[in-house]
Amino acid sequence: MATMTDAGLALDDVLASARGFGDSVYIHKQKQDAYERRLAKISDRLPPAARLVETLGKSDSSVRDRVLGDTVLRCAVQHALTNLETGAVCALSLAECGDVFDAAAQHVREGRRDDPLQVGLPGSSRSSRLGEREYHGLIWSEEHDDDVFGRAFRELILENYGAPLCTPSAENIEMLRRGTELLETLVPSLARSALSHARMVAVFPPVGSWNGRASSSQFRVSATIFLHRDLLVSPWWVAEHLLHEALHQKLYDFRHGHSLLAPDYQRADAPSVCALWNISDVDRSNYWDVHRVLAACHVYVHLSLLATLAEKRHPELADSFGPYGYPISTTGSRPALHRARYLGEELQATCWNELGLAGKSLVQWLMSVLDVLDPAPPPPRAHLHLILELYGREVSLIQAVLDRSDTKTGPDAFPHDRSALATLAVRDLTRTTEILRTLDAEQEATCLSSSYSRQDAGDALARPYPSMREQIIRAIRAVAPDGYQVHPRGPISGQAEESIREMVQQSSQDLDMIVRGQAEEVARRTTAPSPNDGS
Repeated sequence: MATMTDAGLALDDVLASARGFGDSVYIHKQKQDAYERRLAKISDRLPPAARLVETLGKSDSSVRDRVLGDTVLRCAVQHALTNLETGAVCALSLAECGDVFDAAAQHVREGRRDDPLQVGLPGSSRSSRLGEREYHGLIWSEEHDDDVFGRAFRELILENYGAPLCTPSAENIEMLRRGTELLETLVPSLARSALSHARMVAVFPPVGSWNGRASSSQFRVSATIFLHRDLLVSPWWVAEHLLHEALHQKLYDFRHGHSLLAPDYQRADAPSVCALWNISDVDRSNYWDVHRVLAACHVYVHLSLLATLAEKRHPELADSFGPYGYPISTTGSRPALHRARYLGEELQATCWNELGLAGKSLVQWLMSVLDVLDPAPPPPRAHLHLILELYGREVSLIQAVLDRSDTKTGPDAFPHDRSALATLAVRDLTRTTEILRTLDAEQEATCLSSSYSRQDAGDALARPYPSMREQIIRAIRAVAPDGYQVHPRGPISGQAEESIREMVQQSSQDLDMIVRGQAEEVARRTTAPSPNDGS
């Protein structure tokens, strides 16, 4: 009988070899052809581009792939084309793009078979890669020479992120390599495929615009992925985030050669999708356009396989790679599957007209893979589990605010935090009991309300707010036996689920304001009823 590991490895091969969507050899070839066409297009107006085209024409395909796969070269092609076609000013000027093209041509004429960005790394870092195989990406060092490619790379980072990178320590590099080894142990085919699209791995410090990020990738900074320096503490975390960001780059490479998105997908009135498990803030950062929804769905399908195999195999791998989920957690298989399913359904229901022909085919393929990974999915369009996931995840955030509020004096004091949290607690409690009563869940409503009815409505409710949230989740789940939907009790059940969503998202938005130090504004705009209201 086939084991879960056997089935997982079979899917690993499918995800890495499916023609069009998984086959990296095919994707790299389509990407290379696209960049050669763009380079040829600008060569009649930019002499350095013409010289590079001529030089590349005399080289073999492996050399062309190394050069045209380089982050700086690809950005120079894009920036030069944009400037010549639209007149828009990009991070790299036409003169700088010309310098990059001339340096790349010289790189090829010298017979080098490495990445142009690799040349400027200091001697001690020149061998700093994720591993020894050809597809293992370089590891960036801020000690890179200030040559044409190093200077352009730094400009690109500042333009797109607003803050510099850092030089990883020996411990950081070792953790990156152990994470790579673990990834290749769990999903060998997928690791090789995805990592081939991440030609550079860079580490960032938690400063400036890097603050709040765990890892990052951008379509505008091709072939480079970014990881948080201080989170490089577990091979399991590193394996997940290497795969996560490398998959983004794989999809971006696919996009360069295929009709992934409709031409006008960025228009002002284009639909967006709410990532229900993410914090609901005033900036609406949890509302994503079709490109981000598709990129996230693509990643979560693959991560669900990684997490499934990690959960199965971590006992046998703990001696080599440390305990699973410690000291930093990773995404579980069920959350990954749930998010992928939700995003796929939203792409089909909300964003279908924003996808190109290849994009629609990709979504259908991803959903077919999900059907194999998760043969017993949530009911179609069920969202309650994702809403409650957010409500539960924020418990640790509330505890952090409470800990912060214990600082009574000095510039770090936050005297209004407790009052604002208590306001949210009372409102959540009252609203939840009202919703439960509309569902005839009188026992759950009474139990929830009576647990806190003897406490003052003031700051006293702030401290038990984390446990209150957990109790609210249990009460709601009591009327949702399958964990996905409120038990059908006529048309009111759908209204109840929408009311739960509104309660959770409003609470999340106000909690975000408190975290940002705007507790007074939360208290001002929120009228807190007594805990006994509605009882």
